[in-house]
Amino acid sequence: KIVVTRTLLITADLLVGLALATLLLGLDCTKFLKEEPRVKLKMCYGAGVILGIGSILGLVGSVWYAVDVYVERAMLVSHNLFLGVHYDFGWSCWLGMAGSTGCFVASVLLTCCLHAHT
Repeated sequence: KIVVTRTLLITADLLVGLALATLLLGLDCTKFLKEEPRVKLKMCYGAGVILGIGSILGLVGSVWYAVDVYVERAMLVSHNLFLGVHYDFGWSCWLGMAGSTGCFVASVLLTCCLHAHT
């Protein structure tokens, strides 16, 4: 479970990084493909879609980890067991959820606003 969670989060990070690079190249203020405004608009739209996919993967990974930790801890407490090792939610889990939610909102704004613009 931990390996799948890490894979989801790493894939989300890579996709969001790719979306950021694509979005930066698609902005009007960059000199990349300055003569092709339609291509730049499609790049921004594609960046929004990639950002949405990455944010969903990040949310799934973060929430899956949080639910798994909660279920594991509740099961151990109900049986009055302590194994010496336990996982915490910690800041990483909360920041992962918040960052993924922010990326999802940005993705919706990007794709909806650009779709309305075209």
